Amino acid sequence: MYFPDREYLVRSLLADGNTLHHESWEGNSHPPNFPVPVGMKLDSGLINRFYLGIRNAGVNHVLITRLDGEQPGQALPSLPATEEVLESHLAGQPPQLLAAAQDFSGALLFTSPGHAVLGETSPFLEKACPEGVDTARARFSRYARRLAGRWPNLPDVAAQFVPSHVAWATPEAVEPGSHTARQVGLMRELAAGNIDPYEFSTSWFTERRAAAQDGERTHKHLVRILDLVFTTLDDFPPTPDLAEPDDLKEDELTHHIRRFLEELDALDASSPQEDNQCPLRTPDLTIATSP
Repeated sequence: MYFPDREYLVRSLLADGNTLHHESWEGNSHPPNFPVPVGMKLDSGLINRFYLGIRNAGVNHVLITRLDGEQPGQALPSLPATEEVLESHLAGQPPQLLAAAQDFSGALLFTSPGHAVLGETSPFLEKACPEGVDTARARFSRYARRLAGRWPNLPDVAAQFVPSHVAWATPEAVEPGSHTARQVGLMRELAAGNIDPYEFSTSWFTERRAAAQDGERTHKHLVRILDLVFTTLDDFPPTPDLAEPDDLKEDELTHHIRRFLEELDALDASSPQEDNQCPLRTPDLTIATSP
């Protein structure tokens, strides 16, 4: 199976030399592009991001082309979107390469050493960037400062992909109505006995994923406590029928959540208001991570 030529693919996906865009991404609530570190050639870690994204988007075929050295009218083969095929066609490739899902739900652009750019729809984003777009952008900014001596263009690349959210350090600083605020709210509902522990578990994980997808970020002790909730819920069964002997019991889960809430409330009581948010582009930003 062959697809229209390289010119069509480039025209469909490249907004400029360093940014991906496709008309089907319009209306997407998430920032569609994020940069990722890479060396002189594509590596397995980046290829795996791309593969996980297109697999989650339900894509069966990919298109790969070099941006140099090919005739503009050359038809592109449609390749199976398997891990093995992607590794064999992408691993070790130098810059000037574009790879895309055949339905344009995700794309990978590698134009110069030091960085690549991924662009996508939400299903692709969920697995290609599980940490959230803003976190990926913030991490890249720190990486760009460290490696600017080797690749001087990296700070300019980072400036194109600025996080759109601040990083919240305390519950008081969290934006009302955000997915992070809902995570904390669910914890309070469980502690007050207003929600079933199993409903709490399902809803909290849903808000956790949505927070990452929307690029919400936490840092300092707030991210630590929310990560503790995440790992605690890993030890709690999704339903009573699936409970195992070593799993947390309902009252044990509630006890842990109450203790975590005490820690969260202590953050609000002890942190000056001006320290509750981490502004964008702050040099000593502590990057939020998800397990």
